[in-house]
Amino acid sequence: MRFFVAPLAIAAACLSAVGASPSVIASRDVDLGTWLFGSILTFFPNHTGWDAGYEATFAPTLKATFNQNKYDYKTLKELYTGIHTQMTTKYTGFAVNITSAVIVPNANDLGGLITLTGDEGGVPTSGGGLITAPDSAFGVVSEINGRRWITEWRETTDFVL
Repeated sequence: MRFFVAPLAIAAACLSAVGASPSVIASRDVDLGTWLFGSILTFFPNHTGWDAGYEATFAPTLKATFNQNKYDYKTLKELYTGIHTQMTTKYTGFAVNITSAVIVPNANDLGGLITLTGDEGGVPTSGGGLITAPDSAFGVVSEINGRRWITEWRETTDFVL
């Protein structure tokens, strides 16, 4: 898994503009792009506390794929838990970089479509140099009870954990 970590300066600016709380990020006056970049940093499983960001960002009705495999909210979280373990034990300095983002907000609500491409990687704890690989994601953001949730998530990567 990989790909999202807008350059940290951009992400930090997004978070400082709206606060670190996903409930604040989801407020109606924040545009979809700002919400997305703030949320991605919270749920990507390369850091402690990613699971709280996951719960605040993904809808309980989530439909997802990771490469060819299908997941729901619970099973994707289980996959991310395993990925978190791999990232934090097999690599140091694991980073994610978004190189391209297409964000199309809905006209009548807080939802929209997102497409991201980028790369991720880290230095193996067993030695050697930096290993990176490309990845991408497509998501559907929906407004449910006045707040944004990712309701569909399609992630592809060829990074080997």
